[in-house]
Amino acid sequence: MKKGIVELFVKYFPYILFITCLIVYSFIVLVFQDFHLIGDENRYIRHAQCIAKGIFTPPDNDMWLWNGPGYPLLILPIIQLFDNYITPIRLLNVILLSVSLVVFYKTLLKINTIRTSIIATIAFACYILIWKSLPLIMTEIATIFFLVLILFYVVDNNKSWKRVFLLAFLLSFLCMIKIVFGYIFCLMCLLILGYEYFNKNNETLKFLRKSLLLCLLFCTPWLTYTYIKSGKIFYWGASGGLNLYWMSNPSPNELGEYMDFSFESALGVPNAKIGFQKSHGEEINRIINNFKYEKRDDEFKRVAIKNIKEHPTSFLKNVWCNIGRFFFNYPYSYYPQQPSTLINILINGPIVGFIIFLSIHAILFFRRYPISIQFTLVTIAFYLFINFPLSSLIRMFYVIIPFLFFWFAFVFDRINFKLEPKLKTLN
Repeated sequence: MKKGIVELFVKYFPYILFITCLIVYSFIVLVFQDFHLIGDENRYIRHAQCIAKGIFTPPDNDMWLWNGPGYPLLILPIIQLFDNYITPIRLLNVILLSVSLVVFYKTLLKINTIRTSIIATIAFACYILIWKSLPLIMTEIATIFFLVLILFYVVDNNKSWKRVFLLAFLLSFLCMIKIVFGYIFCLMCLLILGYEYFNKNNETLKFLRKSLLLCLLFCTPWLTYTYIKSGKIFYWGASGGLNLYWMSNPSPNELGEYMDFSFESALGVPNAKIGFQKSHGEEINRIINNFKYEKRDDEFKRVAIKNIKEHPTSFLKNVWCNIGRFFFNYPYSYYPQQPSTLINILINGPIVGFIIFLSIHAILFFRRYPISIQFTLVTIAFYLFINFPLSSLIRMFYVIIPFLFFWFAFVFDRINFKLEPKLKTLN
């Protein structure tokens, strides 16, 4: 009897998972959503509305290249269909995350046991820090969705040209959602071209090389547009300068966290807003009033590089604090301590421990990993090393949770590293 129940659970696990997540996640959105736009939500909706009118980016928007057009394009049909009601847009997150979990489970089954696949999928589904993004019109859930789909096709044994085009589309759309992946995939392409030189007959490497090159081709319209606007080749977005400016912050009482032009990112903490205005108000206003668009980005970068050269110790301190914010959302300048920090440490602390421990394993056995796992690890490494020196938030960490859990499951399923015969087909 017990065995029969277990078999039924395993057989119908994807359906149970999907329906359960739809119910739980919908409840979270409907109960905890704000009925007004917060943070970057207004920018994404406005961007989508402009695209619907045939305007690629708002002409009067100083943040015209702040983000790519991917996420606005994704939510555009819902905005048009539901006449700008925000709840349906937020419920899109429910569908994306629920589908992501089912695809993640199917991906795990390709190289892991059923038990490990179920455990890893449930751990992903119950990672509550992701739930914070469910009621928000933000890019994190969409990023997770595309990363999981990319992982599925990288692991899959079908390397046909149809799959090449499909993977290239997913890669390019992800670049349009989070421009940081544009830089990552450029680096990955160069790395794979070099790696393939020594592994000429590896089908997975050929598949990834074709997909990444085609991805860059699909991104050409956006890169052409940014070139026309900025005069710069491979210019993915204009947010790097301000991010680097805050990371180069030499003020002794501040820790390098990101602020917007109006210091509204201080989240209503009076001392924080006053402190930042006192330290940076004059410099920020000078740059805003004297530079426009991409020139403003250049000026922020110039000031940032100058600060780093003159105050290298402050920059290193800010990077160290930024790593803490990336993993635990702590520390911040001027802010009172929050009990939620303990929750972040409790949840992400073991994950960071696994990353450190398994990184040693990865270094020792990297060449014995399947190419799909190597791709996963290198993507994680590039993502971490790009985000560490730029102002980061904890939501930028949890988008790579599926990649991390996929890696953890792979290693834990074969802790003595006796590779199963079927893994040879992935190399």
